[in-house]
Amino acid sequence: MRGLVAASLALASVAGTTPVRAFSFFGLFGDEDPPTPSAASLPYAVTFETRGDDGQTGTLRDASTLQALRDDAPPDSFTLVARARGDLPALVDALWAQGYYNAQVLIEVAGVPLSLTSRDDAAATRAADAYRDRAAVPVRVTAETGPLFTLRQVAVLEAGTRLPVPPEDLPPRIVQLNPGDPARAPDLRAALARIVDWYRAQGHPLVKVAPPEPVVDHAAQTVDVAFLVAPGPKAGFGAVAVSGPERFDPRIVRSFLYLEPGQPYSPKAVEDTRRSIASIPAVGSVRIREADGLDPDGNLPLFVTVTDRPDNLIGASGGYSTLDGPNGRVYYENRNLFGGAERLRLQGDLFLAPRVDGTRLRSIGDFKLSDLGRRVSASFLKPALGGSRVDLLVDAQAERNRVGGGRFGGYTLRDAGGTAALRYRVDDALSASFGFKGERGRTTDAISAVNYGLFGLPLGVRFDSTDNALGPTTGVRVNATLTPYLGFDGRSFTGRPGAPVVTGGTPDFTRATLAASGYLPVDEDGRVVL
Repeated sequence: MRGLVAASLALASVAGTTPVRAFSFFGLFGDEDPPTPSAASLPYAVTFETRGDDGQTGTLRDASTLQALRDDAPPDSFTLVARARGDLPALVDALWAQGYYNAQVLIEVAGVPLSLTSRDDAAATRAADAYRDRAAVPVRVTAETGPLFTLRQVAVLEAGTRLPVPPEDLPPRIVQLNPGDPARAPDLRAALARIVDWYRAQGHPLVKVAPPEPVVDHAAQTVDVAFLVAPGPKAGFGAVAVSGPERFDPRIVRSFLYLEPGQPYSPKAVEDTRRSIASIPAVGSVRIREADGLDPDGNLPLFVTVTDRPDNLIGASGGYSTLDGPNGRVYYENRNLFGGAERLRLQGDLFLAPRVDGTRLRSIGDFKLSDLGRRVSASFLKPALGGSRVDLLVDAQAERNRVGGGRFGGYTLRDAGGTAALRYRVDDALSASFGFKGERGRTTDAISAVNYGLFGLPLGVRFDSTDNALGPTTGVRVNATLTPYLGFDGRSFTGRPGAPVVTGGTPDFTRATLAASGYLPVDEDGRVVL
């Protein structure tokens, strides 16, 4: 199974060498120039030539120490020769990994041979020394890839009996290797990972799959591969030990654990648990480690390590919209306000509000302070009241804005309100909330101004089974709210002499919303999602 490897160092004429240029664009337009020759170092220039599959040149470059250290010139010829010696087996291994098991690699430095079997490097070091303080030592790597080997037999065997694993235990689509496929090491490693993931998803957390040892038939240019699988027993979840956090009660972390003792093991449940704990604003990082063995009840213990997030956050942002113009925002957030993972966020927004009197803002000179819309808001979250799955949410907001625009259109809005609600987390995907909402405001248009007041009882249900909050590829999201409103008595008013004054009240009404979305990956990697 050993490929034929040859190496040589050769001495070329130094006369007529071109001075080395030190300037380069970081390798964006080809190889960077080697360092400038000097008496203290021995720079070299390495080139690659691939015969057969020339697409493997990149593979050789990535595996080559000579290439990686070309900007770090060796101090002497002995170090340069050592680098060349180290590259020979590494380059052959790199080509084997791509399925070229008859590959040959030749390294030349000015024509002086460097044999893998001989340790006499005197001629090679003398040849390299001839370039000292004159020019970069030329190093040439030539590879003959030979034919691409293919898979002949692919077997998945039980480690103990060496019998084939039945298709009902491991579907062939999981392995994704077939006779005739290229015998590439990355494909074999990917198949091994898929086998492990499959068994773990079926509730076998201790599955072991030995790295395959390919049997290479050089004459037939084929490879036989066998995976030895030890599934281990099916298991459930055992005790969960929590380490950290340091600045708030670990009971809050435990309230975001939804694993029940004996619940069937699955990697998805472990990942859902990690995401659930990470949703606590005061949590910085979450690491979940699985035990190496099962407990006496046949369950797998878990060890959760939680770190604290920095308490304070201050930020600002600005933007420009072709519809609304410029806007700016400043905010402050504390993620552990009273030492119980409480989050307080204060925010202020400034933006251009559309005019409602028929005029337009055409230049900076037309600007008035009343053209600015303003909004201040505050939100407070107290997770896990008393260590339970109940969270307290409080929000408040005050705003001055203009809605609509154009001649005789739109109105000015001034309002303030707030919401206080309790949210119960059924599990990591489902939650329900109930609260109280109050709002008081005034709207003013070209004719009159109206006071209004509202009191609501918002009810909400949220379900989110997606795999990623920002870029989901699978799962469903449903958000439903129902809010009955009771109107306060109000009175219309005007600040304009002679304008009509109308009295009345705010009517009762109910507002319901439903938003739903589903995500389905088209390809296996989730790059295309419906």
